[in-house]
Amino acid sequence: MSAFLAQRPVLLAAPYPPAECERRLAAATGRRLSWTDTELPLQGQVSPDQIRVARRAPAMAVWFSGRIERAPGDRTVVAGTVGPAPAARVVFAVISWAWLVIFGVMFLAGLSSLRSGHPELWLLLFPVGFAAVWVLFRAAGPPLVRYEIRELLGALNPILDSTAAFPGR
Repeated sequence: MSAFLAQRPVLLAAPYPPAECERRLAAATGRRLSWTDTELPLQGQVSPDQIRVARRAPAMAVWFSGRIERAPGDRTVVAGTVGPAPAARVVFAVISWAWLVIFGVMFLAGLSSLRSGHPELWLLLFPVGFAAVWVLFRAAGPPLVRYEIRELLGALNPILDSTAAFPGR
């Protein structure tokens, strides 16, 4: 599976007690996930046990999932992961296999038309177009996910007055 679809561990260190962090996150988070813009910067759910928020609602959106933990000095650490929704891996795998099958069938049909003496140009060009779109997706996917992670953390950090750290980096 592609590494750009992986969840990355992240820690948000906030200067407030856990209850204040939960209150701030809840105040900035809408409950209804939709394509429409809301006035709130985040969409998702905030509870004492779990935080699951995104900047927008599409299935391929980048999500932060985590929990609020008390840190020394009445401070808070919000520990979790950030990355595309777990469903994104399934969607990516299904699309990959579908494209591979379609590419293979069209390529074989193109070769067959060449051998028959009646070449069909579109049967040869169609797989090339599929391959070009796939390469574009593979090239654009990782930078897009990195951008979405930066934007989501950029929305979370001002709400919590926090700084984000990626453990193990």
